[in-house]
Amino acid sequence: MKIIKSKKSQNGVEEYRWHYDWTTVKDSWIEKIKIYIFVFYSSHLLFHSAFYSSPLLILWLFNIIQSRTLYIIIIAYFATYFFYKPFKCSNNTLPWYPEWFKKHPFWEWIKFYADWLVIRRGKDDIYRNKKFLYCIHPHGVLAINRIQMLGHVWFNEIQPQTFGRYAAATPQFYVPGVRETSIWAAAVDASKRVINTVLGHGESIYLWVGGTKELMSTDPSITNKDTKIVIKDRYGFIKVALVNGVDIVPVMQFGEKWIYRMYTFPGWFGSILYKYFKTPGILFFGRFGCSLIPYHQRENGKPIRMGMVVDTPIKIKKMDRDEIKFEEHIKPIHEEYMKRLKYLFDTYKSEYHYDEDETITFVSCKNNKTDSKKQSKKEE
Repeated sequence: MKIIKSKKSQNGVEEYRWHYDWTTVKDSWIEKIKIYIFVFYSSHLLFHSAFYSSPLLILWLFNIIQSRTLYIIIIAYFATYFFYKPFKCSNNTLPWYPEWFKKHPFWEWIKFYADWLVIRRGKDDIYRNKKFLYCIHPHGVLAINRIQMLGHVWFNEIQPQTFGRYAAATPQFYVPGVRETSIWAAAVDASKRVINTVLGHGESIYLWVGGTKELMSTDPSITNKDTKIVIKDRYGFIKVALVNGVDIVPVMQFGEKWIYRMYTFPGWFGSILYKYFKTPGILFFGRFGCSLIPYHQRENGKPIRMGMVVDTPIKIKKMDRDEIKFEEHIKPIHEEYMKRLKYLFDTYKSEYHYDEDETITFVSCKNNKTDSKKQSKKEE
């Protein structure tokens, strides 16, 4: 396995590239086995409870522990849900995480599976040992591209000495297995209070601004040439950046919309799931018909390359909350942010095997409409 590193210039800005070249592993069965094992682990996040509980179940099956003991352990585990909530950052403290897990080399092995390409615009000094609000689009089905922020290469090379935490949807902290993996990966709740707490401690945040609404707009069909970005009425992240005086780093990720085949529930049922459980109304599956291992190719046979382009930061000046005005402060940054996203997509899409006529459309959170009325609470 070999990461191909290179540098070039694009429109006067130096670019640094990390290509996890699949061709460097195709002749090594040992490396392939390592990659597939950890691709299986990482892509089956929803089934991590089975992975973690299997030793206990084996002990029970072989009568090494009694059923009563097993039941007590299960009850004790679920009881922790009521008092162990490190992702909430209570008492203004950041949760512990195992550093070996977040920076382990197996996260780098996984990236070879999808011929991963990371492009960073700008020199090391722009990013070194600083905090940012990384704003990432599009969400995709599982936001699998988040594994880019795992592994030693991200922390040592791509964003040197810049540590960040995932802002994750609250429901995933209440799913067995998913909860543990999320906490170990240093994820925190995506609430405004928690994000402010993390930034206040000098750490960065990785935020998928479009959230579940953007996830629900994912359409991998070969007839769909457009990717919807839920951003037109998303202003809260800019206000967070202004209050904390933290620069915004636009990030465009590629490839994830095609790695799964999807079935979308009827709109009325999907709306119920989102309203009451904050979960998307979709089913999805990967290779072999019943797994969540991502596909290598689109339905039309075109290869999939995953990865992301990290743009130079949008400079933000710290302001008191009461001084922030929408037209004067939030709107100009929002317009610049959308302009950056469009530039990243149009400029780099060919690097990720996108067709020339592939487009992105900025839409509203409300019903995913492009022509939305301005919300009375948009300044919030």
